[in-house]
Amino acid sequence: MPRGKEYMTASQLANIENHKWKKGQSGNPKGASKNRVKAFLKTMLNKNKLKKTEGLTMAEINTIEKKVLEVGLADLQVLAKSDGSPAYLKNLCMAIITDMKNGKTDTVQKLRERQYGQVKQQIEVTGADGAPLLQQPMTQEQAKDFINELESDC
Repeated sequence: MPRGKEYMTASQLANIENHKWKKGQSGNPKGASKNRVKAFLKTMLNKNKLKKTEGLTMAEINTIEKKVLEVGLADLQVLAKSDGSPAYLKNLCMAIITDMKNGKTDTVQKLRERQYGQVKQQIEVTGADGAPLLQQPMTQEQAKDFINELESDC
């Protein structure tokens, strides 16, 4: 089917004119977030601005750590480069980015353990060749034989 303005009716052309952007008008009236870092920090810390004179509380640090575990590489890079990021957040992001580049997970693992605790590991303890470590109770006869065997070895 041919397309193009030369194949359109007058009403179709008029409809297009009604939907064109005016000169200087954006297709996205709200626009992209001017400062992704501020928006990110605002959602993390529920504050309009971080005050540079005040230190971060433990609750804020915990929130930052949990959120950093959820974001992707692009957001980590933006947060690490931003002048609006607290030093702790910048260093944390840079450490994770460096680990990613070197194929390590040290920083993320430490953060995860700090926020959610260490993964529980089970250890199975057995005797020689997988035999049970604890023996069954001995009968009196077995105990006498065992004692006699020990005495004869001495």
